[in-house]
Amino acid sequence: MDWVNAELKPFFDNIDTSWNPTFLVSRKGESVPDLYRRGELFMDAFIRRINEGGFGGDHERVLLVSHAATVITLAQALLGDTAIGRELRVGCCTLSTFDRHETAAQEDTIGSDVWKARGKLATADFLTNGVERDWGMADIETKNGVVVEDDGVPGTNGEEDIDFGLQKWNAHSASRM
Repeated sequence: MDWVNAELKPFFDNIDTSWNPTFLVSRKGESVPDLYRRGELFMDAFIRRINEGGFGGDHERVLLVSHAATVITLAQALLGDTAIGRELRVGCCTLSTFDRHETAAQEDTIGSDVWKARGKLATADFLTNGVERDWGMADIETKNGVVVEDDGVPGTNGEEDIDFGLQKWNAHSASRM
């Protein structure tokens, strides 16, 4: 991730260059089932990382910013509800808020027993025009679970794809951003 830090550091001086990512995505694309699995793997690992102090201290709130497909898979993973993947539409700058159930065990990370949505998912009540440019999983065209016309990052077809998936980290490589 050195190149990311080198590229971003001049613009964002608060970037902690010791940061290690929790999950890296394959540059060669992924199937829709793999996308959902990635959401589950990431949320489980990310929450465990927070619980183990992997971000340098206690956190009451965490803000994740992402693209619609990833937001949908993360919401589905947190709430353990597969209908979310079929029904949720996420627009530009929409917001979903999740609260941990007070009765959830600390070691539990994802699922309906652990998280609940606070209000409506992907809301835009705070935006002048409400939800705009919304997108849902129903908008993609798939064949055998693979998105049609999406081969991943152009030019990577012949390259070996290494170091993707869950990444190793320790509590000493915490972000202070």
